Amino acid sequence: MRRQGSFRDVRPQEKTAYHAFLVSCLYLNPDKHVALIFPLLFLLRRVCFAMAVVFLSNQYLIQCFVWVGFSLAMMVALRRYSPFNYHYLNQVAFVNELFVFIAGCCMMPLSNVLTNLAWRDNFGRFLIFWLCLCIIVNIIIIIFRCIHMWKKYVKKQRQSKFILENPDYKPHGVTEADFAFNRKKIPR
Repeated sequence: MRRQGSFRDVRPQEKTAYHAFLVSCLYLNPDKHVALIFPLLFLLRRVCFAMAVVFLSNQYLIQCFVWVGFSLAMMVALRRYSPFNYHYLNQVAFVNELFVFIAGCCMMPLSNVLTNLAWRDNFGRFLIFWLCLCIIVNIIIIIFRCIHMWKKYVKKQRQSKFILENPDYKPHGVTEADFAFNRKKIPR
């Protein structure tokens, strides 16, 4: 016997709705003009950094300044425009940009400014530690987000099951026409 609430028990229509909810959190906010600005700024940052790496191959410090400058610009853009639909994703993107910014600042001493090899090794170890910390934090954030979304999904399934089992139930603040319309949507 399968467990109640298993994903295999979900109807195809509900799976599509659940999948649409999962994918919708990745969309940019269509209500603002940021849907055009943010992807262009994202692309511009990578193109400028690639140009700095190719054309300024002997000037490592300028490469670090380009990295840090564009990372700072992305942090400002994330705070000013809030490009994602969910406030939570804007915060996660800002934290990731902060990680990139600090990694860029840590690379500055590695750009032939430090001649002491012991200090260069220490900065390199800190940079590796910082990048591993960034990956771990992102994994934890993804796990917590999945748990949160799964709880919402289970709660919605329990509510729809309760409504199906109790035909006389009328939620507070909903008119009879809205309630009849919602009852038609629930698959039986």
